[in-house]
Formats: sequence, structure tokens, C-alpha cells
Amino acid sequence: MLDSLAPELIYMISDRLTLPSLASIVQTCHTLHNILTPEFYKRAVEDDNGLRGLQHATTADNYALARHLLYYGADPNVSCDERTPLHIAAELGHVSIAHLLLQHGADMLLSCWEEHPEKRLYPIAGPLSALGYAVSNGHADVAELLLDEMERSGISKDVFSGETLFQIAAAERHTDVVRLFLKREMDPVALSWLMRDPLQRGYAEIVEMMIEAGADVEARPSTWRPLHSVAHKGHADVARVLLEHGAEVDALSHASHDQPKTPLVTAAKMGVIGPSERSLMSQLSEEDCLREIQRYKTGAWEVAKLLIEWGADVDWAIHLVHGLGITVQERQDIIEFLEDARKDVNVGSG
Repeated sequence: MLDSLAPELIYMISDRLTLPSLASIVQTCHTLHNILTPEFYKRAVEDDNGLRGLQHATTADNYALARHLLYYGADPNVSCDERTPLHIAAELGHVSIAHLLLQHGADMLLSCWEEHPEKRLYPIAGPLSALGYAVSNGHADVAELLLDEMERSGISKDVFSGETLFQIAAAERHTDVVRLFLKREMDPVALSWLMRDPLQRGYAEIVEMMIEAGADVEARPSTWRPLHSVAHKGHADVARVLLEHGAEVDALSHASHDQPKTPLVTAAKMGVIGPSERSLMSQLSEEDCLREIQRYKTGAWEVAKLLIEWGADVDWAIHLVHGLGITVQERQDIIEFLEDARKDVNVGSG
């Protein structure tokens, strides 16, 4: 048996083995494990600076293997196509491995391109740091570890484009990561501007979190207030959040190219005319386009009823409709839409 040979002879034999063969022998018995394990780790590090070993350990979340490889000299910043073990740990959410790599000098400033950025809801225009990988994949614990390490190391948050990372987290609906950023006191003005995307997407929970953290419920990042935006998109649940936090139900929009509108007029117009088919067709199949148009119109009906429940002035809305640059038939249909919504609310509350 091999384990009965003198250690010197075992070392001589092991020198002629490939790394996979050496790994297999190490696992055969306790004696060989004790004798050859240090040799195995040294060879693994010498072979490619620990690249394959650390990649495997990080991917498999094998803390013991990663610790031994680093102990025997593996480079924590070794990379393949600029992708380091820390990027892998951040992407997969392996917080213990990430912490271990940082303890051994992993560089948080290194960045690399994501393999499939086209799958992201928020367009990622450049390579991502480890923090970017943690944020985009929703791993709040790894993101918090990296943010804490940044503070300890005196690294400026600007290096990591914090606002962009927040937008990624919000677009991907990673609420734990969004909450993590909000705990770190984001600027209310910036927060109000950043709220546009969750409003458009209809993410009620994230919008509410942002308002509670200081975003302005009446912010005007465009000519519309937030309530106009969600009325246009047909997001009734977001409209309710805005109203519950004090949004003005009959606020007027301010656009130089269009007549002022209340959110109710915006919802009614969308409920009758619907979104531009041309813009939707450029992004969706014909079937999906028709489904999305129906979603807009159904959502607009729900928003209109909600606004009326919260005291929106239907007669004022009808007055404003007469000033819209639309056809006579469209004007009549919108007024009928508003009257029907009012009747439906009155019936429901009667």
C-alpha cells in the first residue's frame, strides 16, 4: 500500500503525478491526506497562481479550500478575463468567501464586464466592481460587507457610482439592497430624481421606501408630478402609496407644449386613447403590444376610480378635457369615461 511507504518516497512519487491525480490520492486515506495535503495546495498555487482552485472554491462556496489555498500563497486578485474570485463571490452571494478574500488583500476596485448584461432590466453601460455584482444580483449581505470595507479603507463612494448602483437595485426589485442604500442617508434631492424609474415600473414597495427615506412625493423631475406619471402608466398601487403620503390629488402638470392636466385627466386620456402603438411595437411583438395596451387601459380605469375615491374633482377634470388637443370623438369618449368612473365609485360607496 502507498501509505506504508516512507514519506520521502511518497513525495518522490507525488512529483510525477498530475494535480487531479494527486487530489484523488490525498482523499484515499488519513495518512496520505496528512502527508500530501500541503504538497497538493502548493502545487495548486504554483500551477496557475491558484486561479482554478480559487475559482472552484469560490463557486462551490468551499470556505476551507479557499482558506487553505490563500494560506499557501494563492493570489486573491488572480483573474480570468479580469474576473476575480471576489467578483464570483459577490455575484453568487457567498459572503464568507468574500470576507476571506478581503482579509487576504482582494482589491475591491477591480472591475470586469458582466457575462450577460442584456438580461438586466436596467442597462449597465460599463464593467462592474465586486459591489456592482453584489448589488445587481440582490446580495445585500455581500453589498453591506463591501460598503463597510470601503468606509474602513477610506475609499470614496463616488468610485462606485452609488446612484447608478441604486438604480440597478431598484430596477431589479432587490428591496433588501435598496433598503441598505437608503440606510446610508442618500441625498433627498437625488432620491427624488431616482424615484422616476420605480414610478414608471410600478414598484409600489420601493417607491414607498424612497418616500419614507426623504424623496419628495411632489417632486418634478419632469413636467409631471409623480402622481401624473403613475396615472399615465396605470399603476394604481403606486398611486395609492403617493396619495397616502400626501400627494395632491388635483395637482396640475406644467408642460409648455400641452394643456395642464390633473392626474385624473391623465388617467382618463390613457384609458380611452391608450399608449402609442408605434412606440410599443418597436419594443414588443404584436401580441405582447396588444396585451400591454390593455394593461395600460385597465390600469388607467383603476387609477381614475382611486383618484375619485380620494376626492379628485371630476367636473374640473371634464372642464380641462375641453382644452386638450384631441378629436371631438376622443373628447366625448374621455368625458364618458370620467362619468362612468364617478358612477362606479358612487355605486361602490353607496
